[in-house]
Amino acid sequence: MSTAFQNLDKLSDSLYEDLIVKANEEIAELKKQAEQERDKIINEAKLKADSYFKETERKLKQIKEVQESELNQAALQLKQKLEDQILHLVKKDWIDPNIERNLDDQELVKSLILSFTEQIQAGSYQLQIPAKLEADWKGFVKDKLTDLELVKSDDLNLKLISTEDGFQLNFGPDEFKALFQEFLNEDLSKMLFEND
Repeated sequence: MSTAFQNLDKLSDSLYEDLIVKANEEIAELKKQAEQERDKIINEAKLKADSYFKETERKLKQIKEVQESELNQAALQLKQKLEDQILHLVKKDWIDPNIERNLDDQELVKSLILSFTEQIQAGSYQLQIPAKLEADWKGFVKDKLTDLELVKSDDLNLKLISTEDGFQLNFGPDEFKALFQEFLNEDLSKMLFEND
């Protein structure tokens, strides 16, 4: 072979090797860029996933707080309703019958009126009593409540009425129930439910 061909062969081998080197360098550069792009995409995906995860956790926490709040509110309402029902039953089955029974005890009512009249100027009051109680009360008023005027009434309840300003104090079951319930509501609730 001739030298020219050898030179040409060397030249083509050199060009081929240069092309291979340049191609390998380009491939390496493209591979490096692809890896960087891949890493960038992966990092962005991780950041988005973290962001979505945190947002989902935040929303779940909000939903949980709302549900807990609603559940607590419902529990408090149920507790209050149960306490009210228990108080109602205690009053209906125990307090109300005892009030009525005690008001039938005329000696207790007499002592209440006597106690009250000791605190006021009894001369300015009259005691209205039902006609059916007149015989039982006449002697008591004459002996103990000498300053009171005794008046027979068609009403079924005893009443202590001021002759000066019309103020009246009723001694009937409804009045005593209202009075006791006003005082008992808080104390009875504490007694029944204080360990809450």
